[in-house]
Amino acid sequence: MGAAQIGKGDIVVVPGASGGLGNQLVQLAVAEGSRAVGLYGGERKKDTLSGLDVIAIDSTEPEWAKRISDSLNGDAPTHLLDGVGGEVGREVLESLAMGGRVVIFGWSSGEATRVTNKDILSGGLTVSSLLGTRIDDIRTLESRALQTAADGTVRVLVDEYPLAEAWRAHEAIEQRRSKGKVVLVT
Repeated sequence: MGAAQIGKGDIVVVPGASGGLGNQLVQLAVAEGSRAVGLYGGERKKDTLSGLDVIAIDSTEPEWAKRISDSLNGDAPTHLLDGVGGEVGREVLESLAMGGRVVIFGWSSGEATRVTNKDILSGGLTVSSLLGTRIDDIRTLESRALQTAADGTVRVLVDEYPLAEAWRAHEAIEQRRSKGKVVLVT
């Protein structure tokens, strides 16, 4: 999976797995032969992970980070695919196995995950950011994404709102109530 270099046997943690991109990332990690841990924010978003071969953990619950470790029987995650940032991203980063990989593609929490030189050096971490990255071959990536949806590798989450009620869609996004991609329909 691109910059993350995910493969068979890896353990991938995706904060924000109830969102459109995060949900697709846990599915793609599983398709690559990895174990996936999908973090979601609150009971109302839990159903976005139902039916997926993923360990689902509510990151708003006390001791959620310990639940990751417990659910992995002591194994440490090898990858953090982070679009949430803040304390959630930081907690997961601190749990990564030696030589782990971090890919940052946003911070919906309002704060980027804090990564220090000490984190990188003492953990042997590889940290990448996809923000501002130039994509040279967008058509190939687009074709691959559409193929994974068409062949069932990825189930795309969609929240539909009538165009006449676009304000509701914006409100859902701003209040972090949306599940998946928000689409306006006529």
